[in-house]
Amino acid sequence: MRFNLGKKGDSEEIAWPTIISIVLLLAFMAVFFLFARNTLSGALIQEEVYAKKIALLIDGAEPNTTFVLDVTELNKLAVKSGEKETSYADLIKIDPVNHSVIVSLRLGKTAGYIHNYFSDYNVAVKSISGGEKVLYSIEVKDV
Repeated sequence: MRFNLGKKGDSEEIAWPTIISIVLLLAFMAVFFLFARNTLSGALIQEEVYAKKIALLIDGAEPNTTFVLDVTELNKLAVKSGEKETSYADLIKIDPVNHSVIVSLRLGKTAGYIHNYFSDYNVAVKSISGGEKVLYSIEVKDV
């Protein structure tokens, strides 16, 4: 591929390695920008904090205990970051097979922050309509 640089008879060939490097640099910058946006909004940190707190609650619970968590701030953060609309039914999930808590602020993604709990309880989580508040009920039952 040849391009005329303006002078008669003068032309340069574009180096394909340079073009590939520029495209890779732009892709890296896009990924970095998305990561920085999520980090600055606090979404990644809050996912981790809530997942660890819930796992600690489950591990320290007695059988047949029910916790009600107010996650209104977590939902506001998800809505503010543009990842969720007004639906909060999938902010917190429990994986009973792997004994893990999953907190995800990202829309439609199963991945979020995953933290394991050690108790061998049957754990169920469900969202509760609490008016303006976003509440989750976590039931810890004996095996």
